[in-house]
Amino acid sequence: MKKVLLVVIMLSYPKVISAQTIKGTSLVLGNPIVVLNSDSVVSPPSGYVVLEEPNAGDFLVIDQSYTGTDTRWTVVFDNILNKFNETFSDQNYDFIVLCPTKPMVSNWSMALNRHIDGIGEGYGTYPNALNLKALIAFDIFPMWSIGFPAPNSTFLDGVLVHEIGHYWLVFIQWPNSIATAHWRNNLDLFSGDTSFADPMAYYHWVIKNGQETCVNANDLNVTRKFSDLSLYLMGLLPPDQVSPIYEHVFETKPEDDHYNIWGPACGDAHQFIETRTITIQDIINANGVRNPSYEQSKKDFRIAFIIVTAKGEEVPSGFIDYVKIYMDALPEAWYRQTSGKSTIGYLETPRIVLSKADINFGQVIAKSIKIDTLTVTNNSIAP
Repeated sequence: MKKVLLVVIMLSYPKVISAQTIKGTSLVLGNPIVVLNSDSVVSPPSGYVVLEEPNAGDFLVIDQSYTGTDTRWTVVFDNILNKFNETFSDQNYDFIVLCPTKPMVSNWSMALNRHIDGIGEGYGTYPNALNLKALIAFDIFPMWSIGFPAPNSTFLDGVLVHEIGHYWLVFIQWPNSIATAHWRNNLDLFSGDTSFADPMAYYHWVIKNGQETCVNANDLNVTRKFSDLSLYLMGLLPPDQVSPIYEHVFETKPEDDHYNIWGPACGDAHQFIETRTITIQDIINANGVRNPSYEQSKKDFRIAFIIVTAKGEEVPSGFIDYVKIYMDALPEAWYRQTSGKSTIGYLETPRIVLSKADINFGQVIAKSIKIDTLTVTNNSIAP
């Protein structure tokens, strides 16, 4: 039996307008992004692949759940993955990003194979692709259609990195409250530092000397990076390096379930009652010890992008380039947001090594960068 977990993030956008197209084919390999040797180009799609559905409705179908006035689509991911694996079954990708040439209702992430204790939603098996950790639907076709600039930090850091992060986050049982798919607004995950926001959160509240400050993750002056707690749950930080988290308890509002679960957003009328300190031991007590441990967990990942197009429809000429912009921007964004503790790439994963001085407030400075080739151990269990 297949068990998958689906997480969605909603973003609104205008109706799609027409675009010039070029003739597509059933399977188009992307130009190599990294060439390890003269034979490597015959093995992978180095970054992206274009898949046209063999028959109408094989890959893309109208989303009947959508109630708007225009048309939105959804993907038949089983068929897409089966077609992809016919050609690239030996690639062992950790993540695949789907970019349809149709507007969808939302961006989403689906965990396929996961065997992790201590992070909440720990288990799932997808027998059709046992090494694939998660599938991400990246709904950027509408943005390209209206000429929205790329890469945009909201879509790169707040959507793409965010959806990949959902493979591990955020499903833990919080002490004295229910589990949620994102960090709740009333948490201070960065020990009072208002410079940062976790990509799995929308707002943070910091209280110092009685002064309240709300941090908006979409503020251009705020740097997104995974908090210590997120990094621990991802297997990228040992528990003894996780700083305490501060939870600001607030007065609830009658008949306002959303507010009572998530807490106040910036600008919401609110009343904080007290601040509790939550330690990593509190998290472990509520969820169990993480297994695989930090020492055993995988930290370097491979990813592919699949551009999905309908039967007989031409691929818009500029959309492939638009996808490649995000594809090329992702490795640095991921490395930056994991504070240099993880990499993501297309072939054999490059390990980028920075000195501590080269990481300043989450921004990778382009000096003293050393790139080594890392031999990645194939492990279908450890994340």
